[in-house]
Amino acid sequence: MRRETSEAVVSVKQVLSVFDFDGTLTRHDSFVPFLKFAFGTREFNRRILRLALPGVRFLARRMNRDELKARLISSFLTGVEVEWLRKKA
Repeated sequence: MRRETSEAVVSVKQVLSVFDFDGTLTRHDSFVPFLKFAFGTREFNRRILRLALPGVRFLARRMNRDELKARLISSFLTGVEVEWLRKKA
């Protein structure tokens, strides 16, 4: 007698999240390129234009890097669904 076994194939979705705080994976900021990928060129350009005046303030040293980045995050991520952002990431 021959005994056959069948194995159930289990599909497991694995997620890899990588954070590069010390510059070992990349030497450049990857947040802005991610935003361009996620929103597409046209929408990215439209939203980045909102940062023209804050950019001038930054260049004139009237705003620091953290404040400018906060404006960038606000400009792009206000009103965005978390699930949409997860799918893009």
